[in-house]
Order: sequence, then structure tokens, then C-alpha cells
Amino acid sequence: MAGAFLLWLCWQTSGALADTLRVDITGVSGGLRRQLAEHLTALQGADLTKLSSTRIQTMHRQAPASLLEALEALGYYAATVSPALLQQGSAWVATYAVARGAPVRVSTVQIDLLGEAVDDPAWADRVARFPLAPGAVLVHADYEKGKLALEQLLADRGYFDARFTLAEVRVSRSAQQAHIRLAINSGPRYRFGEIAWPQTVLTPQFMTRYATFKPGDPYLSRDLLNLQTRLADSNYFNSVVVAPERELAPAERVPVTVLLTPRKAQQYSLGVGLGSDTGPRGRATWQRPYVNAEGHRAEVDLRVSPVLSSVSGLYTIPLQAALSDALAFSAKFDNEDTGVAQSTKLQVGVARLTTRWGWHETVGLAYAVEGYDVADDSAVAGLLIPSGRWVRVWSDNPLYTKDGLRLALALRGAAAELLSRVSFVHFRAEGKYVRGFAGTRLILRSELGALATGDFDHLPVSERFFAGGDASIRGFRFESLGPRNAAGKVTGGHYLMTGGVELEQHVYGDWSAAVFSDFGNALNSFADPLQYSAGFGVRWLSPVGLVRLDLANGLSDPDHPWRVSVVVGPDL
Repeated sequence: MAGAFLLWLCWQTSGALADTLRVDITGVSGGLRRQLAEHLTALQGADLTKLSSTRIQTMHRQAPASLLEALEALGYYAATVSPALLQQGSAWVATYAVARGAPVRVSTVQIDLLGEAVDDPAWADRVARFPLAPGAVLVHADYEKGKLALEQLLADRGYFDARFTLAEVRVSRSAQQAHIRLAINSGPRYRFGEIAWPQTVLTPQFMTRYATFKPGDPYLSRDLLNLQTRLADSNYFNSVVVAPERELAPAERVPVTVLLTPRKAQQYSLGVGLGSDTGPRGRATWQRPYVNAEGHRAEVDLRVSPVLSSVSGLYTIPLQAALSDALAFSAKFDNEDTGVAQSTKLQVGVARLTTRWGWHETVGLAYAVEGYDVADDSAVAGLLIPSGRWVRVWSDNPLYTKDGLRLALALRGAAAELLSRVSFVHFRAEGKYVRGFAGTRLILRSELGALATGDFDHLPVSERFFAGGDASIRGFRFESLGPRNAAGKVTGGHYLMTGGVELEQHVYGDWSAAVFSDFGNALNSFADPLQYSAGFGVRWLSPVGLVRLDLANGLSDPDHPWRVSVVVGPDL
């Protein structure tokens, strides 16, 4: 671009003014032609009302030098440029015929290293990925990019005194070869110093659980980014800044200061909504992000709707791995009336929440007392329930997934010999897969469940399987499907098998259209009939999340009912 800049400096005012000026570059095409054209911006972007013929001729004479400079930067050291300037009245045509010739190719690359980085395995990997290997065309930008990558690696790994002691490219025009030689002295590798937490909400001892490094460990910028991410995900703070104090690094130790803005001590939220499963609904939540300086949390959640209402309390104690390991004490009261079954349940429990091999794991023990009424059968049952749940999500975008998978497994049970009205084992598996291609998304969903018990009639409603609803089989009411008794009333089943196939096509902006089919049922035998539905809908990627509005027909129902389904939230 230096040549283009010089062209602008050659200003003369003698001669007639030009009306039009066209610039052509011949002999090359594609990306190379576009790159060369960028070096003639002074000609192509000139204000013709201010250009004299003398000015145009001066710029034209200097253009070949600018083009040759650009060609050398791209490896063409033997190139020639033949200029031609044609004047027809006040119109000018400047033509530059380029013969680029054979490019200069890299013959040897020698990168020498001194200092502590000699034993760093990351260095050899970075050198192996240097963008100019023997045989490659000598592109100056790739050379500079390679140098910058080496410097960045050393800086990221704490070699703050690293310097190039030699950086040269020797070009043999006659042999059309280039020899690259770099020499770097990395100097010593700095280490982490003390971590300072200039805030008083949580103790420094608790905060250090979020750091994956300790004072004295080798410096690694990735560790600082990881610390910032973990603190931001902790939900204790509104803002997080992790600052390495390199200028305060005594004896090659870099102290780290973490600047935190805590969330308010108490958080309140209110919300209202409408769901086709629940009808109108409201929610109120109270949270204390930090009950004490050890990071304990408390939350109370109230939900109200005609179908399902609940109030729950949760007290969470972080354990040693604060972000992925906690102990949670809970109490919850549920009142549910689906039109098929009614139940009220009070449950208290404790659970261990952790992450293992990428799976979010919840293992706990709870005691529940449930009163229920289903198919003219009413009872109250107490159950001591050990349980486990494992969930894992792979997603390219949690708000609008184009490539993702969600798996969930749950296992729980009770024994009549251990403070329980009935013995049972309950298993459920869920899977959902999303795949996008060319503006279309394919969404597959499945849910399977199995129940083992010798006393189904005394099993509470919450432990039986039902089907139907927005997340089950659209076109049928929420939990309205399942085996029936002699009176024709739904009792719930021993097994669950549902699935769905959906095809969504982008239409315009944040809007898409979808067609789908759902199928399955709650069963006592796999010979029982399945229910199925089909429908269509629209999707809106709103500021608050993905909104789905569907119209589904219960095809297997003799009355072929149509039902509206409204769901707001992420795919997975």
C-alpha cells in the first residue's frame, strides 16, 4: 500500500482535466487480480474533477512499481508489468499487463530456540504448524503470521522476555528459492504468583476452589480465561475481571488480581405465561445467591397453574469443586390435576450434584408422602426413594441448535421394607437429536420408560407412566393417555414409549415453519395399541428464546381432535 500512498502525493495542476478514467489489469485473474487492484486505489478512486493529464501520467508511471511490490509480497519476484496509457479526448484508459512468472518457493525453514521453552512440548507443535513449509510459495503475509504465532505462543505460556535474535528471509531470484531462518531466545518461563480477591462477600479460601492453578504453577493464559469463565458461571457475580499484573512480577512471579462485582444479596423475579399443557400460569422466585461467606445458596420457587402448582425450597452447599460439586437440601409441595388423575405430594430430600465425564449427575435420597386419586382409586402412600439422574447435552448453540444431542437417564425406586408403602423400580430414558442443513432442521425425539412393581394398584400417580401433551404426543391432552380399567378410565401404565419426527424450514428472518408427527403411548404390554398425531406450526426465535406454536391432530382418536401447542424455550 506504500506505492498507492505515494501516488496520492504526486499532485500537479498543469494540463487539461480528465472526465473519465478506467484502470485495467490483465494477465491475472481471481483473487490475485483483486489483491493487485487494491494497490491502485489512488487511480481507481481518484476524483476526476481534480486530476490533470500531467497528474494522471505521473500516477501511471508509478503504478508498475506498486504492482511489482505487491507481486513480490505474494512470492512473484520474477514478475513484469507492462503499462499502457491511452487518451481519447478527455477520457483515459490505463492498462497494466502482468506477467507474474514462476513464484519463489521456500527451500529451507530453520527455527532455532534458546531458553526454557526448549523443553516445552507446545513449542514443537507450533513449529510444526509454521505456515511456510519447504515447497510453499513465499507469501510475506504467511511469514509474518508464522512469526506472530510463535510470539503469541510464548506469551500465552509465560515467556514474557522472549525475543527474536534473528529473523531473516534470503531470496535467490535466479534459483527462485527462499531460505527462512528464525532464532528466538525464550528466556525464563514466568510462574503464577499470589491470587488477590479484593472483595469481602466470599472468603478467599472458598474462591480459590474456582482456580485450576496455584501460586508457583507455570503461567498459562488459558488458566486465567478458565478462571474468568468459571467465576462468571458461578452466578455469584454480575461482573468478573481477571487481571495478571505482569508489571508487578517479582522474581518471575506474576500476581493475579480478580476484580468482582457481587450480585445483590437478594433476588426476586415474577413471571406469567400461557402453556397448552398447564393453561395460564404464574411464577414467583426468591433467591439468595450467597447466604454466607462460604457460598451457600437459598431459593424459594412458587408456581401456580390450573393443572400443576408447586412451592419448593432449596438450600445448596458447594463442595470442594465449587462449580461442579454441591450438596442440595430440598423440600417441595406439588398439587397436580390433569383431569385424569389428581395428586398432592410433599417431599423432602438431599442430593449430591456433580459433573462426571461430562454428565450432570444427581444422586439423592428423598421421603415423599403422596395422596392420589386415579380411576376411582384413592390412597395415601409414603415412600423412601433413592434416585439417580444423569444428563448430558452436546450443542453448537443452546438458543437455536443446528447440531445437538441431549440424553437423560433416570433411575429410582423404593422397598416396602424400608419406610415405603410399596416396592418398585422406575427407569426412564430420554433422547433428542437436532441436525440442521441448508436452512432446514431435522428434529428426532424419543422417550422410553419401564416400571417394575408387584403392587401397581398401590403405586402413587407420580410413579406411573402417562402420555400426551406438548413434550409427549401433541394433539392429546397432557398425561391423558395410558391403559384403562374396566370402566374405561386411564390408570397409567408399566411402560412408556413415545417419539416424534419434526422437519423445520427457515422462511424469513427469525421465522420458520414446521411439520411433525408424534407417536407412542403409556402401556402395560408392548402389544397395546399406540397413539399417533400429526400437525404443523411456526417457530419464532424471539429475544426471550425459541417460541413454538403448533396445531396438532390426534389421528388415532376417532374424533380426530385438533389441539394447539405452545412451548417457549431451548431445543435441548
